Amino acid sequence: MPTLSVRSTSGTPNLASVFLKQISPQHKEDLLTKFRATFLANDEERQSALMSSLDTQLSERLIADGVIDRRDARATHDAIQSKQSFINGLNEAELLAVLDYLSSSSGTFNMVNGAAMAKAYYGEPALQSCVSVYSAMLNNAINKLCVHPWFARRDIVVYKGIRLTTLDEPFRTAMLREAHQNKSCVSFPSVLSASCDPNSSYARTKFSEGYTLECVITMRQGFYADPFHDTQSMGEHEILGSAMQRFRVTGKSSTLVSDPNTGSEQEIDRYLLQPAD
Repeated sequence: MPTLSVRSTSGTPNLASVFLKQISPQHKEDLLTKFRATFLANDEERQSALMSSLDTQLSERLIADGVIDRRDARATHDAIQSKQSFINGLNEAELLAVLDYLSSSSGTFNMVNGAAMAKAYYGEPALQSCVSVYSAMLNNAINKLCVHPWFARRDIVVYKGIRLTTLDEPFRTAMLREAHQNKSCVSFPSVLSASCDPNSSYARTKFSEGYTLECVITMRQGFYADPFHDTQSMGEHEILGSAMQRFRVTGKSSTLVSDPNTGSEQEIDRYLLQPAD
């Protein structure tokens, strides 16, 4: 099983070192094992993009430690050329933070998003303080990838299904309804995640799980996260954007989606969100 030694890398070495001490060795090993499978599942262009997103020291260690096989590193030449316009590659902590957030099994994204919302909406900082180091590494990674020549996206339209079967359903619907009526803003205190493929919106793929409302959002910037996904969730065409983004709700309409349980078409509400800043 591939492993990486704990030592500081470029970027923010103090926080990175703290992160690497906090993460359990088994969890790190699991993330890196899945990243090996992820790398193999990508085509050569996407492998090149992944290689170019890492700092040189980290990419060399990933190869040396068997996370990426030398035979699979055929994109190295293209990756080096891409780095001419992308100098600050991801360090080890930042890579692990992204892989963990995008993991189809760890559930870390729920914890991080919930902590951010608890602080922003209720002024409760305790949960956020518990994940502050992780959140810092994740935000660092997102900021870097949002300016990467391959991963970066600008003024991109994304589709976000909203689940309405949880306890916060009244809050979610009231917030969008009031913002639409008053042409006011809604904020995303947590990392913003949505799909750039309308057919991959959870309002379509997970309608039967309660995702029965959709937001169509124009994001100023984000990064195309699909090549980092594990093999269970690759293909959702996810875009990740930084936390604390604000949007003005400029329109409301309806759209038809297919209920996978019955095969029938169902009408759901759709809100249009434009950048407020």
